[in-house]
Amino acid sequence: MSYDSGVTWVNIGETRKGDLYEYNSPACGAITEYRWVDVPGAYTCEGTTKYKKTKKQYSEDGGQTWSDVSPAEYGKGQVLEYDSADCGGGGDYENKYLTFVALEDGTFRFKGRYENNIISYSLDGGKSWSTLAYNTYSPTVAAGNKIMWKSNLIHNTGVGWFYSTGRFYVEGNIMSLLYGDNFEGQTSLAEKTGGFGGLFSSCTKLTSAENLILPATTLVDDCYYQMFSECASLTVAPKELPATTLAKQCYTFMFMGCTSLTSAPELPATTLAERCYWDMFAACENLKSAPELPATILAESCYWGMFQLTNLTTAPELPATTLANSCYGAMFYNCKGLTTPPELPATTLASTCYSGMFEGCTNLATAPELPATTLAEYCYGNMFYGCTSLNYIKCLATDISATDCTGDWLRNTSATGTFVKAASMNDWTTGNNGIPTNWTVQNA
Repeated sequence: MSYDSGVTWVNIGETRKGDLYEYNSPACGAITEYRWVDVPGAYTCEGTTKYKKTKKQYSEDGGQTWSDVSPAEYGKGQVLEYDSADCGGGGDYENKYLTFVALEDGTFRFKGRYENNIISYSLDGGKSWSTLAYNTYSPTVAAGNKIMWKSNLIHNTGVGWFYSTGRFYVEGNIMSLLYGDNFEGQTSLAEKTGGFGGLFSSCTKLTSAENLILPATTLVDDCYYQMFSECASLTVAPKELPATTLAKQCYTFMFMGCTSLTSAPELPATTLAERCYWDMFAACENLKSAPELPATILAESCYWGMFQLTNLTTAPELPATTLANSCYGAMFYNCKGLTTPPELPATTLASTCYSGMFEGCTNLATAPELPATTLAEYCYGNMFYGCTSLNYIKCLATDISATDCTGDWLRNTSATGTFVKAASMNDWTTGNNGIPTNWTVQNA
């Protein structure tokens, strides 16, 4: 303090901090910070799962410099590969029992459709087997270890459900649940109606089924119905569903609600069945690509809702020229990322065949060409309803007398656009059920 305009000063005993001298100073009781970083090019194994290798480091200067701790400490980081050959995994999954690989310590429960279901498990690679009592949990399976399953289950609505307390992935041949030790080479689900319906439904701890073998080529009604539905952590589906002749509702709801799923299995079937693919991938919001669909002869409601509420940008080819009632109904409903639709070559239509097919596809700007000249009842109903970007359509119909064949088909599309029609067609009305108001009309 100064009483003479700063000529002299008197210390009054108060202090405060001035300019910064040093971060995290040892003189002030420095705080040691720690972190884990990847070791370049290195990996570590836990069971047969391959992880990036990490090491522990410390800093005493606020994170400006880092050094390895001594003695060295190592850990595991991001998963590089499940069942890696580098970690003793891999192999002939078709000839392995159904197997769960634990990603963290946990237990497993199987609830059969009825109490006298008998299922056995092995924790030592099949050397010994134990029976799991109805609806009870297995012993704890440590992270990286495996539990194998076998049984001779059968029930007309599915064998039962698996549950888990820890994250895991599945591999091996599903047929060991139906044929026990004699599962190798089995490809028929005859007399196993509903065989795997709901088996993993709502099992949110399941992360991958990439190496699960579903070898059946002879299917039965409902055999995979809801098998993985609502498995929210499932990222990879089995690689293939090899059957070429399908059964009623065989894949209905199979992956519905698998919100993390990024890949679909191969689907080589050429002979379809009623509702075979109904809502198969519905609400798989991370699914961005579709499998090939080679069938040329369809069945009633076969593709109904198959990809609705996904993020597909490009639709699969649809080569069929012989349609069935409701065959493509709501197939791409609310696929808001869809910009490339499939060609629709059929010239003979069926009731409700394309009903709601692209409804809510808000990024679809150009419709596929519609070559059919005679429409069927409800065939185009709601087909492009809510496609707010749609501004071009070519429709060559000359007979639109069938009941509600174009009901609301272009409601809530772009305010302006181009409609190409058959030159001889003069029966189109204006509005949601015909040619949208304010669109330009051209003759083909």
